[in-house]
Amino acid sequence: MINKEFGDYLKELRKKNNKTLEELAKHLNVSLSFLCDIEKKRRPPFSKDKIEKLATFLFLTPEEKRTLYDLQGQRNQDVPEDIKEVVISFKDDNNEEVSDLIRFACRETQSGKVTAKQWQDFIDRISKKSEDSND
Repeated sequence: MINKEFGDYLKELRKKNNKTLEELAKHLNVSLSFLCDIEKKRRPPFSKDKIEKLATFLFLTPEEKRTLYDLQGQRNQDVPEDIKEVVISFKDDNNEEVSDLIRFACRETQSGKVTAKQWQDFIDRISKKSEDSND
C-alpha cells in the first residue's frame, strides 16, 4: 500500500508543476471548490477521464500516473480504473480470458499460497523477457 492519499498526492503533483488550483480546475473543467474538496479528501478521487487529462496537463511520468490510479483504487476500495477492464473481462489476442488468471492469482495470494517474494520473482522474469525481446 502507498502511504499517501489521493488528495495529498494530487496537491503534491500540482505544486511540483507550479500550477494553481484555479489553473487545474479550469483545465479539468471542474469548480475550484470541487478540486479543493478532492485535495482536502472531502470528495472521492477523480474518474479515469479526469486522471488522464490531469496526467497530460501536468506532464506526469508513467509512475506518477500509476500512483494516482493506485491511490484512486485504494481510496475507493476498488480496482484502480486504469486496470479494471483487465481484471474484470480482458481477453488477449488469442481471445483467452486473462482476467480469470489474474483473479485466480489474487485469490491464491490472499489465501497465503503465493508470497510477495514469488510475485517479485515472477515480475523480474517478465521484465527480463521484455528486455530480451527489445534487444
